[in-house]
Amino acid sequence: MTASLRKLNRLTVQQVAERAGLSRGTVTRLEAGDAGVSLSSMLSVFRALGIVDLFLDGIDPYRTAIGQAQANRTLPKRVRN
Repeated sequence: MTASLRKLNRLTVQQVAERAGLSRGTVTRLEAGDAGVSLSSMLSVFRALGIVDLFLDGIDPYRTAIGQAQANRTLPKRVRN
């Protein structure tokens, strides 16, 4: 996913790495799907690509019908969105 977005933005791995404050190797590992890349590094790359908000919206449980149903079942009314 990040490789496609990087290429659509016409950025090299080195440019993304510099913008994210990471090594070129870390960005390459992230693009290869290496599970050992830290969440902090991943968010730095997403920020460098301008997609951190899309990522955070994507993991918001209230954005899906299943997440909303689960929240309604398990969270007290005062906590619900």
